Amino acid sequence: MPQHPAGAGRRGHGPLVSYGIVGLVSLAGIRGGSPGMALSRAVFGRRGNLFRLADLGGPLGWKTINAVTGAYALLTLLDLLFGIKPNTALIVVTLLLFVTATFLVSGLGINALRVCSTWPAYLLGGFSVLVLGHLAVTTDWSAVLDKPAGSTAMLIAGIGTIAAGGISWVPSGPDFTRYLPHTASGPCRGRLDGRAAPASSSCPWCRSGR
Repeated sequence: MPQHPAGAGRRGHGPLVSYGIVGLVSLAGIRGGSPGMALSRAVFGRRGNLFRLADLGGPLGWKTINAVTGAYALLTLLDLLFGIKPNTALIVVTLLLFVTATFLVSGLGINALRVCSTWPAYLLGGFSVLVLGHLAVTTDWSAVLDKPAGSTAMLIAGIGTIAAGGISWVPSGPDFTRYLPHTASGPCRGRLDGRAAPASSSCPWCRSGR
């Protein structure tokens, strides 16, 4: 089996390139002041939005995972705190709750998104640091480092999978940066994309410019 001592470094190229493209495309929103669908039509004409139709289904997988994860997290809390056991009806209700809340919050506009996304972003970041610290302390690193490297095909698949996370946000960049002034700094753009994009990437109101 071929060895790839620099495999971890190579996999790091995926998010650097993919999210770099997100930032590059996001500049169009700042300069044009319009959502991606309007900018696409301005550049490619009446058929310009055909490029965006494929993007409407792009975040569907992310939104599905978010809704299912949120629903089962709520079910777990109900079981632990109140002793309410999950059943089919309750699962459906919690799923519908999260899907409905996603569309409602997205339809309220960018100001509501900022409020609803700020604290969850801080909480997610804080818990992520705690989890990473726990894993760093409890992981048997000698066993991990002694394992042989994967094949070239696995390396390529890993890079592609990680890069896909950033690529999926590329068409959504202008939808959020259009709210920024032309003089907005790089860090400001990063904060807006990082907080607002996951909350409303599939929002039809945000994409249509309402």
